[in-house]
Amino acid sequence: MIITVPKPADELLTMLQPFNRVFIVGCGECATVCQTGGEEQVKRMANELSKLKEVAGVTVIETPCDERLIRRYLKNLAEMNDIDAFLVMSCGIGVQTVSEATDANLSMKCGGN
Repeated sequence: MIITVPKPADELLTMLQPFNRVFIVGCGECATVCQTGGEEQVKRMANELSKLKEVAGVTVIETPCDERLIRRYLKNLAEMNDIDAFLVMSCGIGVQTVSEATDANLSMKCGGN
């Protein structure tokens, strides 16, 4: 298991500043155990972020570091829904996997080790 910690809110908002439609991806494994990216945290993030940005959708994927799961779920999601950025609430491996499965310019890191 990887330990994750949330980014400070001001740093996260600065990173999200240029984007309008954000899709939030959580982690059903490590980030859920650390309480940094599970169902509850993703819902809370969506509620807070929706005050400033359009939240295009949310999901918690069992293991976002598993390329097969990410590709199956997120394939063409950005193009279909006109998403500007993915906010990934997982470890860096999950962020990298989402980035590679979508578009390297869309994914943002919310948690880290």
